[in-house]
Amino acid sequence: MRMRRAATAAALAALTAGLLSGCALLSGPNPCLPGLAVTPSPAVAGETITVTAEKCDVAVPDEGWTVVLGHAEGAPIVTESTSQAFDGTFELTVELPSDFPEGQAYVDIANWVYVPCDDTGSCASADRPFDVIAP
Repeated sequence: MRMRRAATAAALAALTAGLLSGCALLSGPNPCLPGLAVTPSPAVAGETITVTAEKCDVAVPDEGWTVVLGHAEGAPIVTESTSQAFDGTFELTVELPSDFPEGQAYVDIANWVYVPCDDTGSCASADRPFDVIAP
């Protein structure tokens, strides 16, 4: 009985450590994440950027993907829709507004189905930070 408790405690500790380290075991509706990239880096306000994504075998939603860009952790500033698949050729060209704030920004797939999690761990999402500079 004592060994069973010790084994259970060790397994629980390992699982908790995995949850707190960033991405827990990917399961649920989307078992992979399409790694996003933004070029050029840094991006320039008022100019065009290209968002690309790695291959991730998931179905495109009926309404397509909603790609959002914002500053720091604020509300989205730019919203684009695309029906492209994450088949390794995903590429979306987006014009940043000339008044897009300088500093750290993000690109995110807003309608990505997050990996299920609770308040004790991190949820995996399809997003990427990038920097913006003034023209």
